Amino acid sequence: MLRNKTKNLIPKGFPYAKESMPLSKIDRPQKKPDVFLVLMESFSRQWIEKYTKEGFEVTPFFNSIIKEGLFVDNFYANTIQTSRALFVIFNGIYESFEDKTFHKYKNLLLRPLPVILNEEGYRTIFFNAHADINFDNKAFYLKKMGFHKLVPMIGDLIKGIPQEKFWNWGIQDDLFFERSFQWLDNFDSIKDEKRKPIFAVWLTLSHHRPHNRIPRNMRFVYPNASDNDEAKQFANSEYLADMFLKEFFRQWKKRPKYKDAIVILVSDHAYPAGLHSINNEKGFYEENFRIPFLIIWNNRISPKRIKDLAFNSTDIAPTILDLLGIDTPNHFFGRSVFAEGPQHTFCVNQPYDKKYLVAYNFPFKYVKSMLMNTEQLYNVLKDPEETYDLSKDPRYKEELEKGRNSVILLIKNQILLEQNRIWDPRLLYKKHFKSSE
Repeated sequence: MLRNKTKNLIPKGFPYAKESMPLSKIDRPQKKPDVFLVLMESFSRQWIEKYTKEGFEVTPFFNSIIKEGLFVDNFYANTIQTSRALFVIFNGIYESFEDKTFHKYKNLLLRPLPVILNEEGYRTIFFNAHADINFDNKAFYLKKMGFHKLVPMIGDLIKGIPQEKFWNWGIQDDLFFERSFQWLDNFDSIKDEKRKPIFAVWLTLSHHRPHNRIPRNMRFVYPNASDNDEAKQFANSEYLADMFLKEFFRQWKKRPKYKDAIVILVSDHAYPAGLHSINNEKGFYEENFRIPFLIIWNNRISPKRIKDLAFNSTDIAPTILDLLGIDTPNHFFGRSVFAEGPQHTFCVNQPYDKKYLVAYNFPFKYVKSMLMNTEQLYNVLKDPEETYDLSKDPRYKEELEKGRNSVILLIKNQILLEQNRIWDPRLLYKKHFKSSE
């Protein structure tokens, strides 16, 4: 019923495709800067600037660098699972809440962020801590999204590293950062004006579940926690991910040629933090979707915190284009974190357990279960643990109706994916024709 209703609301053609993107007033250099995007596996906002009941600070390093850049207090992943998150981040649209787009929609017409950056003269690189770059059909889609180089941690890159440093799905994050920067040294050796800028992405792995794989001598937050206590093991793991992140900054700062690079720290998702759902892809709770977002650009961005607005992963690509001053045809429906204006509506989805579709009219969060045909409403600022369902309270009738209308965005997105109506290549021809007049 909801799907049929939505079909009638979708305009003809390619509703996402547009000729340009508004740019903010940012102090941009004439020379294009390098852009380093660090995707921290499962790094949850719930532990940032927080202490355990015993007084242990879980993310001390990340906490210490927040003051160096622009930090968004309320930032959300749009889904769970890494491949789904990558689709959202680089394409600026929602992932399917049915089959994974990386598997189901191989022939989609898209204009992803790396493709645009390639056009602007960037060399695009994806560093993968996991040895198998093909896992989840990732290599195919990363190439489709425009990455020039895919660099998994295999072969000579991991030569000489002892086996005990591979205690999770792949190499420890600190060694991953060290070896990937060494790879960059060989790749990026040109020092004259002919050097092209780099867009590099790091996808870490140490913090991937199951978190009870951590060696016992590295369980610092809860050293005596049971292997079955996922919440405490998650905290142990996040502490390590934070500790290993120091190595990225050490490697970055020891290379003067990258001193003017834009560094963006964000997570793919935050699942499974362990407060409500731990053993499988379940639930719709904040702990699985709320993630950090920090931009550091030395001498260009003044330290700032955005507290009154919420953003999400569809806003990452528009933000990067905004930082670089690139106004080009695109299909991103997010907005730059530097854009002026009121709070925008956005959605997240959890496609497995009860198929939850979620709409944020921040601070209100509307939750629709497609399988159970139920709905819930929460104020996530006043009730971050989502204890009080407001959907039956007549005082929130207007917010409930807003949520119902907003979650249709996910249905619309699903239909457009299925119909391959995301990107209209004719817009580029139109742009080229105008520029040649």
